[in-house]
Amino acid sequence: MAWPRRNVVTRALGAKDDAELEIVDGPAYAGDRFLLCSDGLTAHVADDEIGALLKAVHPQTAVDDLLHLTLKRGATDNVSIIVVDCSDTDASPAAPHPGDRGD
Repeated sequence: MAWPRRNVVTRALGAKDDAELEIVDGPAYAGDRFLLCSDGLTAHVADDEIGALLKAVHPQTAVDDLLHLTLKRGATDNVSIIVVDCSDTDASPAAPHPGDRGD
């Protein structure tokens, strides 16, 4: 069932001089993946399908596949998809996931 206020804009950049940020704080570990998306995606692709793609393929491939799947299913709204992949390279300070260290 869709959220009844899903089309109500509650925050927008550029609407006011100062943006009200929503910050979720916590550790990010190597191998973690974050998905930021609009309801244009989630209206057409189920959570388990999204999760399976995010686990199976490269982040850019996941974005491409999710967008293709959404459009194939007749998306009538805009679709925004960003996948953030945490790694342990010098470009990212992400630490190894606790399960990877035997914790």
